[in-house]
Amino acid sequence: MLKFAVGDSPEHSFERDHWLLLLKEELPVLMRWYQQISESIIFLVVREVLGKQAVLLLWRLSLLAMVIPLSWSQLILLTP
Repeated sequence: MLKFAVGDSPEHSFERDHWLLLLKEELPVLMRWYQQISESIIFLVVREVLGKQAVLLLWRLSLLAMVIPLSWSQLILLTP
């Protein structure tokens, strides 16, 4: 439990602890959503700019990423 601040009531401390616990539980989910959304945006931009071949390349790289744990920035560096 968090320490009380000067003039802090037990009710405020309980509420603060509740929100911190909720944030701790939900943050990994939010981070996964953010990653999926950002990867989707990258995919759409590449598809619009570079066309179908780039989409196939990204798809192959994403399959590679499932086998070899690399970030998107590392995968992009591997592209010819």
